[in-house]
Amino acid sequence: MTPLASAPASLYIHIPFCVSLCPYCDFVVYAGAAARGPKARLDAFLEALHVELDLRADALDAAFGRRRPALATVYLGGGTPSLLGASAVRSLLDQVRARFRLGRNAEVTIEANPGPEERGDAQALRMAGINRISLGAQAMSTAGLRRLGRRHRVADVGEAVRAARDGGIASISLDLLYDAPDASLTDWIDTLDAAMDLAPDHLSLYALTLDDPDAEGLTGPGGDHLPTTAGARRWRDTARPRQDEDRAAAQYHHA
Repeated sequence: MTPLASAPASLYIHIPFCVSLCPYCDFVVYAGAAARGPKARLDAFLEALHVELDLRADALDAAFGRRRPALATVYLGGGTPSLLGASAVRSLLDQVRARFRLGRNAEVTIEANPGPEERGDAQALRMAGINRISLGAQAMSTAGLRRLGRRHRVADVGEAVRAARDGGIASISLDLLYDAPDASLTDWIDTLDAAMDLAPDHLSLYALTLDDPDAEGLTGPGGDHLPTTAGARRWRDTARPRQDEDRAAAQYHHA
């Protein structure tokens, strides 16, 4: 959160659960059985998250009192926070509204994947307080999705955008990755054109970075690798040589 009373504040809430792990992901996430485990595990996480929100609100009260900065943005990222479901999202946002100063026109975003089992119910999310969805499209061709090890189909992206619009979500953003392995400038232009055809309100364009998370100390208890697996490591080892700095620069400048 931004700590200055004179500046608009932002609140980021990390939800570290995914249906599956993308091989390039460096974030701390739990996927597969770890994410789909006992409901008690998710309930325990949410309980701890509510405690953490109270602690953060108390700290702001102590620092600023009535001069506490209003929240201009709230961002539920991950992970795939749409997996929580609208009820849990509503509970979190109810607490945010009760304990923080939420600006009148605050932007409240949730990240979602385009696949039907991961995108969430847009109308229910809107009623919970979400007014912006960031969809992890990443690529807009079957070949591009395969390069990145993504689960969803190209058609899912369009369906997710339409579902969000139909559900009353005011703003839709698409995430796209450039400098994907073996992806040419033409591939990138086609991806941008296909994304723009869906008329999103915003595009977030990211260079694909393939660092070694374990070298950065992101290792879980008992030595389990939170952001990577042996399979993901093998994918990175084969993908890095198929990236190209000049090609990445051309893709960046075209965008």
